[in-house]
Amino acid sequence: MEAELKFVREKRNGIAVVGSTLFDAAGRLGIFIESECGRAGKCDTCAVRIVSGGGHLSELNPAETEQLTAARRKSGERLSCQATIIKQGEISIMTQEKKKDEKAPEEQRAEEYKKEFAALPLEKKIERLMELEAIAFGETVSYVLNAPYTFGGKLVDFLAQYGFKMEADEKKAKQPAAETTESGNAGPEIKKPKPKRAPGKQGAQ
Repeated sequence: MEAELKFVREKRNGIAVVGSTLFDAAGRLGIFIESECGRAGKCDTCAVRIVSGGGHLSELNPAETEQLTAARRKSGERLSCQATIIKQGEISIMTQEKKKDEKAPEEQRAEEYKKEFAALPLEKKIERLMELEAIAFGETVSYVLNAPYTFGGKLVDFLAQYGFKMEADEKKAKQPAAETTESGNAGPEIKKPKPKRAPGKQGAQ
């Protein structure tokens, strides 16, 4: 089962599986929410305001009651690392406004990785992708799909084209060698056995 999420500030919509926290659901949509306590429910940095659809979320837990004042709870604020989607429905969420040029650590690392990757020559990009695949292919794909759409789209296209080329090369290598080349040069000479003469009388002298 899935719920439809609408992040108002980012103007981004998507779906999330029931059982996910709002924090995880936001991350899968490319929305980074800061959490100074490592999502342990011991700070309020990941707080978001539920504009509508709060009934589709779990009840307030002790961590939220401790970190959020009564006024904040009344206005619809929840700790995104604690609020869990419990049933299907539409949920509208307002994230905290970031200061100008302020980015979450995860977002900063993603930007640095993109710049580093873009600066690599083609052969190094291929080498890096193969290394990532060897380490953990599933995590690599997950990162690509969760990356900002432009970067993720280009990288997925590159991987697809590279995969098709490898498949074509492999098929070509399996084809039997032709007896003659395209230029018309003859292939290896094949010796034909000499016909045996039938036994009988010698011809007339």
